[in-house]
Amino acid sequence: MNVYREHQHENTVVHAWKDEDFEFSAHWHTQVEIVAVLSGTLQAQVNGITYSVNQGDVLLCGSNEIHSYMKSHCRILLIIISPSFIEGTTNILQNNTLLNHCVRNEALSKEAKFLIDCIDEKYSGRYQVLDEIETIVFNGYCLSLLGHILEKLDYKSEIEKVKQNLYDYMCRGLDYIDKHYCEENICLHEISQNIGVSPCYFSRCFKMYSGYRLTEYINRKRVKKAEKMLKETDKKITEISMECGYGSLRNFNRVYKEITGTTPQRVRDMRLVNRDENLGL
Repeated sequence: MNVYREHQHENTVVHAWKDEDFEFSAHWHTQVEIVAVLSGTLQAQVNGITYSVNQGDVLLCGSNEIHSYMKSHCRILLIIISPSFIEGTTNILQNNTLLNHCVRNEALSKEAKFLIDCIDEKYSGRYQVLDEIETIVFNGYCLSLLGHILEKLDYKSEIEKVKQNLYDYMCRGLDYIDKHYCEENICLHEISQNIGVSPCYFSRCFKMYSGYRLTEYINRKRVKKAEKMLKETDKKITEISMECGYGSLRNFNRVYKEITGTTPQRVRDMRLVNRDENLGL
């Protein structure tokens, strides 16, 4: 991810980045997330609902909502807001009460578009820590933008809030997978047993809310870790495959190529070529 603006101060409550060809597998966190699409179309999923977020549209994810972004050709402005920043102002974003998450360009107010432009223009290329006044201005832009987005969204009824248990199960399932996905024997039965639901129910819900079958999701996480190790370490490919949960090198090579379109050996060879070129060899 290319840093658009990153404020590293320990009291930072708002961060913003700009990225291209954005992709992120299903996850959840306590921070609130605003995604403004600057160009192209972003394919996203929030709590099992799929959105095509076009240029000029804005997507909002509340605290602890399960969301993912499929590989999309687009440019986006991503704003991450800490719960402490809005504490005492609204509980809407912390209780999974949003009924929809996308505000279309034609429904977005002129003020909201102005704020997005200000964040995009005034902080472009700013890598240094902002001073106190700049921080106040930036935080003000983000809080005001959040308010303009919220007034355009709908909220869940009491009946719909009953579905909260499902979100809780999914969050616990994702948490368990994050901790154990590199264990060779991880399986649907083990995961569902640890979170207290039937395998069939969890499998169906997982596909609906993440956009992937469970095995595909685990394989993608493993391959992502393997790719990082291939590029950044000198470990043997056999060793990497084992550390990523594959008892068979042949199976590792097959899955890796299915997901990335290339082989682990090819990635390793390219790393060595790039290293030699940098060294002038």
